[in-house]
Amino acid sequence: ITATASDMIDASKPTEKSGLQEIQYSKNGGTSWEGKESAVTTDETSISKAHTFEGLPEGDYIIKVKAIDKATNEKESTQADTTIRIDTTEPTQPGISISGTTSDNTNYTSNITVTLTPGVEQGNFQTGIKGTTYTIEGPGGTSGSITSETQITLSQVGSYTIKITTEDNSGNTSTNTKTVNRSQLVTNITLNPTTMTLYTTVNRTGTITATVSPAAAGNKTLNWTSSVGTVASVSNGTVTALAEGQTIITATAADGGGASAQCTVTVKIANYSVVNGGTTTYYDTLAAAVAAVPAGGTITALQDTSETTAVTISKNLTLNTNGKTIDVTGLDGGVSITAGTTTISGSGKIRSDERVLDLNGGSLTMKDTAAVESDYIGILYHKPCTMTNLRVNAEYCCISTWDVGTDVPANGTYTINGGIFTQKKTSGNSHRNWS
Repeated sequence: ITATASDMIDASKPTEKSGLQEIQYSKNGGTSWEGKESAVTTDETSISKAHTFEGLPEGDYIIKVKAIDKATNEKESTQADTTIRIDTTEPTQPGISISGTTSDNTNYTSNITVTLTPGVEQGNFQTGIKGTTYTIEGPGGTSGSITSETQITLSQVGSYTIKITTEDNSGNTSTNTKTVNRSQLVTNITLNPTTMTLYTTVNRTGTITATVSPAAAGNKTLNWTSSVGTVASVSNGTVTALAEGQTIITATAADGGGASAQCTVTVKIANYSVVNGGTTTYYDTLAAAVAAVPAGGTITALQDTSETTAVTISKNLTLNTNGKTIDVTGLDGGVSITAGTTTISGSGKIRSDERVLDLNGGSLTMKDTAAVESDYIGILYHKPCTMTNLRVNAEYCCISTWDVGTDVPANGTYTINGGIFTQKKTSGNSHRNWS
C-alpha cells in the first residue's frame, strides 16, 4: 500500500508547523495500526512510501492510512477505505474426458473425442475465474481458451499430451494433464508353431511365439485362451499340459479389432523316451518310438502301457523295459521283428494274452531280468533267426514255430543260445513247451 501525506509549511515561518513524522497503516479498519514510514523531504512537508502487509491469511481486509506530525497530530485519509481480499484457494481441477474405441483407456483405435471442462472457483473468499486455457501437443497440435465445456476431435495416428489450466483472479491455478495414443488396430496375428504336442509327466510346457502386424499397431497386447482348460492352460503364450487330450489355444488382439490366431495342442502321456543327438524326445506309443529311434538307439519305457498300434521292428535297437510292463495284447500277433537285432533289457516285461513276439528274421537278445510273458505263446518264430538269453514265461508254449496249425517255418538255421523257460500249464496240455 502506498500512501502520500503533505503538511502546509510556510517557508518563511518554519516554526509555525511541526512537520510530518510518520504514516501508519491499518488492515482492520483502524482497530490497530502498524508501520512507521519517516518523512523523506528536508522540510518535512510531505511523505510518500509503500508499506507491505506480510503473511496475511485468506480473508477480507479494510485498509486505512493516517499521517502523524511531529507534534503528534493525526489525520486519517479522507479517501474512501480500500477493501482487499486475499484468496489462496485454487479453483477446482478442470476436466479432461476421453472417449473412443479402447481396451486400456490409453490406446485408442478410433478417432478420440476430448471433452474439456473449465474449473470453477471455490473457497470462502473467492475472487472469480480469470480464464481457462488448454494445449494439445501431438500431430496437428492446438491450443486456446474456453469458457464452457468444449469438445475436440483427434484423428491423426500418434501420441497426444492434453493439458488444461484454470486460473482465478488471485493467480491461483489448477491443472489437469492426460496422455493418449491414437493407434492402428492389429490386423493379423501369426503363431509359431500352429501345432504342438506336450506330455503330462515330462515336457509339460511349450512356448507359442506370436507375431503381430502391422508394426505400427498401438496396442499389441494379446489375450490367450484354451478351449479345453482341463487339457492345457496358457499364459502369455506359455502352454502347460494338464491331462491327455486336445485343446485349441487362441491368441486374440486386446485392441478389440477382432484379429486372432490358433494353435492346436495335443497332450499325450509320455510312455517312452528316445535320445537322439543329445535331445530326448517322448512318445505315447511303442510304434511311434520304434519309428523314431535311430538305428542302434535305445527306447526306454516310462510307464506301464497297453499297446494298440501295430509294431514292426526292422533295425538294431534296444528296448529298455525299465521295470515297466508293456502289454501288447491289443496287437494282432504281438510285436513283429523282421530284421536287425532287437535287445530287450531292464527289469520289466513284455506280455500278452496271446502271442508276444513274432520273430520273422533278425535276432533277439534279452538282458538283465527282462522277460516275455504270455497266457498263450511267448515267442513265435518263422524264419531263420538267433535268440540269446531268453527269459520266457508262457501258459502253453514259451517258444514255438507253430500257432494255429498252418504256420510252416522257412528252411534255415535257427539258433537258441540259452535261456530260462517257464511253462505254466502242464496237466492235460497237448502243446509242447519247446517246439
